[in-house]
Amino acid sequence: MMNCNSLDVRKRPSFLYIAEGFVGLLLTLALSTALRLPGAANAWQAVAIVAGIGIYIGVWYAAFRVTVIDGVLTYRTLIGRTKVIRLDDIERAHFEVGEKRYSDRDRPPVRIFIKPRGDSRLAPFDINAAVFDNDDFAALIRILAGKEPRSKCDG
Repeated sequence: MMNCNSLDVRKRPSFLYIAEGFVGLLLTLALSTALRLPGAANAWQAVAIVAGIGIYIGVWYAAFRVTVIDGVLTYRTLIGRTKVIRLDDIERAHFEVGEKRYSDRDRPPVRIFIKPRGDSRLAPFDINAAVFDNDDFAALIRILAGKEPRSKCDG
C-alpha cells in the first residue's frame, strides 16, 4: 500500500499457500501412517516433525516485512535482525536473480542487494523478493532507483 510518503510491501499469500500445502500433504501422509500402525512411535515422531515444520514456515512467513516511511527503509525477517536505513544512506541498490558467485549460495535466489554508503557504518544486506507481492516490490525497486518520490508527494 502506498501513499505520499510511505510504502508497506504486501506479502504474496500464494507463497505461503504452496509451502503450507506441501507440508499439509506430508502431514496427512504421516498422520495416516501413524493411525494405521498403532504403537509405532516413529510414525508419531514424523507427525510432530512435519507439524513443527509447518508452524515454522508460518512464523517465518509472518516475520517478513518491508516498509518505506518518511525516507526510511525497514526490513524485518525472522532470523536476521531488523535492518533500518535512510534512503539517502543507500549508495547502491539493485535487483539480482540466481547465483553468480559461489558465495551467493547462502543468499535469497531473488533479491534486492542494498549497499549502504561507507560513512553510514551499516553492513550490506539483501531483501528477499520471493515472499513479497510483485507490484509492491516493483514500487520498492522504483523508489530505490530514485524514479519515485522518496519522502514527499510531488504536487
